[in-house]
Amino acid sequence: MSVQAFSESSESSKFVLNPSYVVCTFQAPGHKRTLSQIRMGSSTHMSRKSIRTSAVLAADQGDMESQFALACFLLSDEGGPVDATEARVQYKKAADQGHVKSQFNLTLMLCEGEGGPANVDEARILCTKAADQGHAKSQFKLACMLAKGQGGPVDATEARVQYKKAAHQGYDKAQFNLAHMLYEGAGGPVDMTEARVLYTKAAHQGYDKAQTNLAHMLEDGEGGPVDMTEARVQYKKAADQGLLRCQNTDYHLFPAGARSKTSTSSKLASTSPRSRSCLTCRTPTSSVLYSTASFCQMRPLAA
Repeated sequence: MSVQAFSESSESSKFVLNPSYVVCTFQAPGHKRTLSQIRMGSSTHMSRKSIRTSAVLAADQGDMESQFALACFLLSDEGGPVDATEARVQYKKAADQGHVKSQFNLTLMLCEGEGGPANVDEARILCTKAADQGHAKSQFKLACMLAKGQGGPVDATEARVQYKKAAHQGYDKAQFNLAHMLYEGAGGPVDMTEARVLYTKAAHQGYDKAQTNLAHMLEDGEGGPVDMTEARVQYKKAADQGLLRCQNTDYHLFPAGARSKTSTSSKLASTSPRSRSCLTCRTPTSSVLYSTASFCQMRPLAA
C-alpha cells in the first residue's frame, strides 16, 4: 500500500479575536471597565477606530488581553493602518505574561520573520510554553518543529508525544500526522491498529488525505479487516473534495471487489512505496478579520 506522507504544515493559524466582537479590558486612571462582546457590525455604537483606540489605552496599562487585541488589530487594517512591527511588540508583551494565544501568534511571526527578523530558536521556546498550557495548535506546531529540527534538534519521539496531545483534543491534522508516524514507526513502534483508528477519526472530520489513507488501509486490511465497501466510500469522499489522487483512481467507481487490476491507483501503489519522509513546512498567509491566519494544509511528500 502507498499512504500519503504527512507534512508539517504550518497550518498553524494565528489565533484570533472572534470576528464578530472584541473582548478587552479598558483601564484608565482611576477606573476600570470591561468592553465585552462589542458588536463589529454597522449598527455598533462604537466605531472600529474607537475600539482600537480603547485597546491601545488598555494595552498601555499592561492588560494582556488588550495587548493581544491590539496586536490583532495591528495585523489588520481595521480601525487604522497595518503595523506588523508593533503587532509583534504587543504580542511579546502579552506572551511574556503567559498569554497562550499571543505566544502562539508570536511563534508564527518569529518563524516567518513577520514584523521583524526570523528567530526559529525563540519561536520553538515560545511554542513549547504555549504547548505546555495545553493549546492544541501549539502542540501541533511544536511537534512539526521537533520532527523537522526547526529551532533545535530533531526529536521524533517528543514530536509523537506532542501530536498525541493535540490529537486527543480532536485536532484532525495532528491525528493525521500521528497516524502516519504510527504507520511508519517514526518516533516509536509501528502500530497499524491505532494508525487506522486515528485516520478514521480525522476522516470523519472531513479531512480528505485521511480519507484516502484510511481507504488504503481498509482495502489492504492493514490495522483491521478488509472492508472494500467502506474503502470505496472513503475514496469517493476524498475525490468529492477535489483530491486529485482520488479523482485519478477508479477504486470508488467499481463495486467492492471488482476493481480494475490496471487502475491508476494500482500503478501509484506499485510505483510509490511507503517512504519514511521528513516533514516539510509552509505557512501561507491570508487575511481574516482581526487576524492574519496561516492555515496548515497537509500535503503528500514526494516518494
